[in-house]
Amino acid sequence: MHLFQLLSAADLHEERVRILRSLGAVRNKDLIQRVLDLSLSKDVRSQDTVFVISGVTGSVEGRELTWQFVQDRWTDLHDRYKGGFLLARLIKFSTESFVTEEKAKEIEAFFVKNPAPAGERTIQQSLENIRLNKKQLERDGPAIKVFLKNLK
Repeated sequence: MHLFQLLSAADLHEERVRILRSLGAVRNKDLIQRVLDLSLSKDVRSQDTVFVISGVTGSVEGRELTWQFVQDRWTDLHDRYKGGFLLARLIKFSTESFVTEEKAKEIEAFFVKNPAPAGERTIQQSLENIRLNKKQLERDGPAIKVFLKNLK
C-alpha cells in the first residue's frame, strides 16, 4: 500500500505521525514537493507540520526544497505558529544543515527582511552551525573523500 493511502486510512495519531515522518524519506524532487505541500494541508495537524518538514531535510535535495518552501510559504508558516516554539523548530530544521557561507548569507538576508523575534536565537544558532559545518567540511572533506575512494 502507498504511504499516502496509509496516511488517509490511519486512525491513530501516533500512526499518522510515523507515516508523516516516513514520507520525509523520499528522494524524488516531485515527491518531496508533494510532501511539503501536504504539510500545510488540512490532512496534517498544525502541530505535526514541523515533523513532516523536518523529515524531508535528510537529503541535499530535501534541504534545498524545504528552505525554498519555507521562504515561499513564510507568511502561512509564521501566521500558523505565531512566534511559538514550533516556529523556532521549523527555522532550525530548515536551515541548520547547510554548509556554505553563501547559504548562511541568504538565510541571514531572508530573516532581516522577514523578522521572527521568537526565533532570533535559533536563527543565530543555525547560522553558527552552518559556518561550523563549512569549516568542518573544509578541514575533513579531503580526508573523507580519500577514505571513501579507498573503500572501492
